[in-house]
Amino acid sequence: MGSFLNVLQTTALTMLNGWVNNSAVVRKDVNGIVRITGRVTSGTSADGTAIAGQLPSGFLPAADQYFVCRCDAGTG
Repeated sequence: MGSFLNVLQTTALTMLNGWVNNSAVVRKDVNGIVRITGRVTSGTSADGTAIAGQLPSGFLPAADQYFVCRCDAGTG
């Protein structure tokens, strides 16, 4: 997985749809690879999907990306 030693830029994730940033951080390394780490809570979801946040313009991929994320629905 690589090290955060070559991090070029770090920023907070801009939250949407009522999601709260508890520790989510966006990092871009010297090779242009963007990593999102941390935790967000309290958002809303429709049909099992939700947009939790928006990346800043300098961190956007060339095409849409979709990721599966763990959700405990407040039960644990």
